[in-house]
Amino acid sequence: IYSRLADELDLTTKRIGVITRHMKVKGWYSGDAGDIANMLAADDTEFVPIGNADIWAANGGLSGAVAFWPVEKFILVLRELYSAREQTKQAIYEITGISDIVRGASQASETATAQNIKTQWGSLRIQKMQRMMERCARDIFVMMAEIIPAKFSHETLQQMTGVQIIPTQQDLTPVQPPPPPPQGAQVPPEQQQQLQQAMQAAQQAEQQRQAKLAKLQ
Repeated sequence: IYSRLADELDLTTKRIGVITRHMKVKGWYSGDAGDIANMLAADDTEFVPIGNADIWAANGGLSGAVAFWPVEKFILVLRELYSAREQTKQAIYEITGISDIVRGASQASETATAQNIKTQWGSLRIQKMQRMMERCARDIFVMMAEIIPAKFSHETLQQMTGVQIIPTQQDLTPVQPPPPPPQGAQVPPEQQQQLQQAMQAAQQAEQQRQAKLAKLQ
C-alpha cells in the first residue's frame, strides 16, 4: 500500500511541476497592432501613446484586441492537485504510523496530555523500521572492521588516522633506573632522597611504557 501511495505522490508532484511550468502570462494580438507591442515592452507605471484611440475605444479597447493565455484553467487543476497531494500524504502518515509529534507537526489548540500521548506512542509503529536501520548500520561497521585490517597495512592506517599503531624504538627500549651508589659509600641525605625520587620516576616510566606497549600489541 505504501508503495502505491508513494508512486501516486510522486506522480502528483510531477504533474504539479509540469502545470506550473506552463502557467505563464502570455497571449496574442493582431500582427498589425504595433502599439500593443510597444505597450507590452513598457515598464511599470509607464504609459505609452497609441494611435487611433477612437477606433480602439469603439472596438472594445485593449480587452478586445488582446487575448491572454487562459491560466485560470491551470489554477483550478493546480488546486485539485495540491488537495490530492495533501490527502495522499495524510494517507501515508496513517499507514506508516508517523504521528504529528514525530514529523514535527503540531497544533496550538492541542492539550499537553495529547502531546504526551503522541510522544509516548508516536514511535511504536516505526520501531521495526528503526531496528532495521540499526542492524544496517551495525552490519556496515562490521564489514568495515573486516575490510580495513585485510586491505590496509599498519603503516597506512597510522598515516590515515594519525594514531600511533606501530611501537617506536623508544617504546621497545626499557627504562633503566639510575645506578645505585657504590657499596659502603656515604651518601648525604639530600642525594639519597634525589636518588629515591629518580628510581620511582624510572619505575613509573617503565610501567607506562609497558602499558603503552601492551595497548599497541
